[in-house]
Amino acid sequence: MKRLPSFFAGYLLLILFSTSALADVLIVANKSVTETAISKTNIQQIFLGKNQKWQDGKKIRLAVLKEGPVHEAFLSAYLNRTPDRYASFWKVAIVSGTGYPPKSFDSEADLLKYVAEEAGAIGYISSDTPHNEVTVITTE
Repeated sequence: MKRLPSFFAGYLLLILFSTSALADVLIVANKSVTETAISKTNIQQIFLGKNQKWQDGKKIRLAVLKEGPVHEAFLSAYLNRTPDRYASFWKVAIVSGTGYPPKSFDSEADLLKYVAEEAGAIGYISSDTPHNEVTVITTE
């Protein structure tokens, strides 16, 4: 049996560790949000702009990352979409007048700041990112 070159084996391990670390995406919300657990279906409805109000009637304010591994992991785990398909969804919604895209951020720190300061805001981050100023929403 042939052995893999050590650089290739190391690269493969890096990919595997990166993928497993990114599987832990947290859904976070402003502390004004009263829901503490949301179904995956409801998360899909929220992040596709189909559910625009919380149970208490307050407006939902979406926050997403513009790109990167956490963005890709969130889209894959919760929306079953690629970044391109998600962007296309919002382009169609804008053109057809059926929705407005979420506020997007370059970094998790910027997204967290927005979610912490904006009543009704919801977004996602890596589980490794400190998040004391927001509420973590569990998925049912």
